[in-house]
Amino acid sequence: MAGMAPGIQQTLREIAPDHELARVPQREFVDGFARTHRESGGDPVVEEVLERTAHYLGVALGDLASIIDPEVIILTGWTAWVLGDDLVDPTKAELQRRAPAGAMTGVERGVSTVRGSSVAIGMATFPFERFLVTSACRRPVCRSPCSSSTHPQRTRSRRAGPSARIIELT
Repeated sequence: MAGMAPGIQQTLREIAPDHELARVPQREFVDGFARTHRESGGDPVVEEVLERTAHYLGVALGDLASIIDPEVIILTGWTAWVLGDDLVDPTKAELQRRAPAGAMTGVERGVSTVRGSSVAIGMATFPFERFLVTSACRRPVCRSPCSSSTHPQRTRSRRAGPSARIIELT
């Protein structure tokens, strides 16, 4: 299985090679990691791993955001669904600290609620968006005397729905 879990587990192994979660299968690791984090008092090793994960994830997403200027950053996959806000909140804080000034203004961040093949579903929206855009461009030609720069049909954005600048990380 690909995704965030192997990297998180590797970080735990580097910090505490003999930790009880260091050698369990990935799904058990993520469930145990989340449960241990949420227990009162927690586990200092798990807390350090979560802090490092949020740090490096925030740095990477901040770099990516400064390059592609996304409108949405979505974490997805079973690791993100299990850890949820426990991972998203510290990652958001790190993003704010690391991203260039103003780069994260208005950027929606969170965990995907789409289960299953969310990447495939997201990709399927692109042809649909293109259809909506090209259909909107095929309107009958307007013969009104208003200038082309102020005409409502010509000043409206040519994009239908959200931008394709979305970062989805599994």
